Amino acid sequence: MAEILDLERLEVLINEVFWKCIPRQQHIPFKGDLVLDLGLDSLEILDLAAEFHFRFDMLSGDKDAYLLQYKHTKDWLTQIHKAANDPNKRFGFFSSGTSGTPKEVWHSKNTLIEERDFWLTYTQAEGLLCLVPVRHIYGFIWGLLLGSKLKQAKFLNQNEWHKIRETATDKDLIIGHPTAWQYISPPFPHLLAVSSTAPIEKALTDRLRHQNIKGMNIYGSTETAGIAYQKWKNNHFELLPYWKKDGDKIVRHSQIHTIPDHLSWTNQREFRVIGRKDKMIQIGGENVSIAQVQKRLKEVPGIREVWVKPYEDHWGTRLYSYFQLEQGILQKEFEEQLQSYLKTIPSVFKPRKWDVGYSSFSKFDK
Repeated sequence: MAEILDLERLEVLINEVFWKCIPRQQHIPFKGDLVLDLGLDSLEILDLAAEFHFRFDMLSGDKDAYLLQYKHTKDWLTQIHKAANDPNKRFGFFSSGTSGTPKEVWHSKNTLIEERDFWLTYTQAEGLLCLVPVRHIYGFIWGLLLGSKLKQAKFLNQNEWHKIRETATDKDLIIGHPTAWQYISPPFPHLLAVSSTAPIEKALTDRLRHQNIKGMNIYGSTETAGIAYQKWKNNHFELLPYWKKDGDKIVRHSQIHTIPDHLSWTNQREFRVIGRKDKMIQIGGENVSIAQVQKRLKEVPGIREVWVKPYEDHWGTRLYSYFQLEQGILQKEFEEQLQSYLKTIPSVFKPRKWDVGYSSFSKFDK
């Protein structure tokens, strides 16, 4: 197997992992003596080594890969580069934890390369700009793996969208996260835009398409990598060629996965996402449970029942609530309490619109 990740691309990931493990060193390159130059203590070095050992499957073979025996970053980089390009080792990722406790996930190099090669052929891109973390599965596949095969690959911080105009060409892929696309304004030269981590809401993609920005959403997770893709102009997702439908599951070679969403299948290759089976929805790129929102809102005194429903506005999915009050509770006083309460809870739990009354809201039940 040819080189998978060159040292230049690999250092992007190494620095991200370094800054994640040692936040006080944010934006300081991982270079030099671990103690004398970077000022790391023994516990920090231990945590950092454990992270790299997992991500590059470094403890499954030669004892030379055990990083704690080295004191200089150049020795760490040598061993990490060797492990990253060993076809028999895996790449490790951590799930986001938005729908449960974060967990370790392994992917074989052959699996990830198969997906990379599909996107190389499909997009016909010559370069890319990546504005998402490469330590996550989508940034890794689209940023690092694709980038290693293209003429140029540039990595910008998530707040550097303004640099796209001066950096991108019409043959570049732009890899971005859902909440950032709203800041895009023309002219925006590129071949294709890809939303990483979650789909962009339709209202926003419609606006971007009117600006002649093409793009697509990727359907998948840390556990599965990419499963399907959706062009912004379409209402359906299409399975990647190596996945197939098998009842209520999907299969890729020996992998079998149960989908956490309710899917409406048009045929064996195409589907639409109706909603999550656990009633989770995406608000600003975060998974939010409708049941949890209802529970939090019922803490406001005077409520008999509360209904919560997602709706689409210009910026994406937001929440609407109807509050059924106990008899004798004055609506004005209740809304004053509600306004105060909403200041104390996370933004993703707050309804942007609501109505108040004394009868049930039967249309939610239809």
